[in-house]
Amino acid sequence: MTAISARFGHPPAVLLRRLLAAALLALAAPAWAQDAVPEEIRLGQSAPLTGPFAGLGGANSADAALYFDHVNRQGGVHGRKVRLITLDDAYNPAIAQANVKQLVERERVFALFSVNGTPTSLKAMEVSEAAGTPFLFPFSGAAAVRKPSRLAFHLRASYAEEIERIVEFAAGTGVTRFAIAYLDNAFGKEGLVATEAALARHKLVPVATAAIAVANPDLAAVAQALDGGKEKPDVIVVAAAGASVPGIIDAHQRRGRPAQYYCLSVVSNEQLLQVLGERARGVVVAQVVPFPWDKRVPLVREYNALLDAAGRKPSFPGFEGYISAKAFVEALRRAGPRPTRAALLAALEGMNGVDLGGVVVSFSDAHHTNATAIVDLTMVSRGGHFLR
Repeated sequence: MTAISARFGHPPAVLLRRLLAAALLALAAPAWAQDAVPEEIRLGQSAPLTGPFAGLGGANSADAALYFDHVNRQGGVHGRKVRLITLDDAYNPAIAQANVKQLVERERVFALFSVNGTPTSLKAMEVSEAAGTPFLFPFSGAAAVRKPSRLAFHLRASYAEEIERIVEFAAGTGVTRFAIAYLDNAFGKEGLVATEAALARHKLVPVATAAIAVANPDLAAVAQALDGGKEKPDVIVVAAAGASVPGIIDAHQRRGRPAQYYCLSVVSNEQLLQVLGERARGVVVAQVVPFPWDKRVPLVREYNALLDAAGRKPSFPGFEGYISAKAFVEALRRAGPRPTRAALLAALEGMNGVDLGGVVVSFSDAHHTNATAIVDLTMVSRGGHFLR
């Protein structure tokens, strides 16, 4: 076995297929895209740093940068610094597409990293595929974003898996009256369909569904629609993100008949508590990363130590950004001292069962999704603390 095939732990035939695929990818990419910038590795990110989704994008970007800064202080990766260039898209798909074009064509980034959101990621992927730019670890669990691609890799579990876990747990408590509030875009509509399908597996149908406008939603009207049927819901699944999540919970609670609220992982825990305060108590949130306060996990201890030094607090979206950054750095190390995009992709596919410190990443040449496969449920307790 050659030194290279021993390194990746695959037989020569598998290695040959990878090398041929890498050669084709290199031929398809623009000449400037084949090699890393000599002095630094640039990553490009489009994320909502302003607007109602800023609580997610800001934390995700900041804590990814936290890890990259830590690595850079240690001398970088094979002597190269990693620089994350984040542009604000305010969760607007057209702006995200323009951002990614700028990152690819003007900034000449080595890869796109943790683009936030479903409609924004879909636009970013169009640019990625046309340019041959790796599309790594988007902050979205939508099926539409997870279509097979040589260039795309996904760490988090899917929204469908989160919803399946939510419905299984909630139905297991004996409740039968479910309603669904969903964001009126590709992400939310996928959540609606996934929730209806999960309920059907338990021989249940929602008593009400209501769409939340992405811009300037009438949350009081949405809350009224959720209660509009003959049967009032005991459980409301909120297939939304950002400020609309605590917003719709607040609007429904003010109608005087609170329900049990279940939310997806793309909710900012800080926004939830800022809007609802003690009224957030009992809200259940699905999570796709380990509990960021559980310091029994080595990666959580490392994350919190860097946050403490920076005077900041942990969060779920922030920890996801941190894990994504660490996974990228590990792949970059494996890509060698003179990394190319093809070498990076091959390195990612070789990360099968790689332990980052309590979070195990598993990719292969056949599987680029669900590398960590974590879905937990947490609940907000008294004082705004999250419990598992």
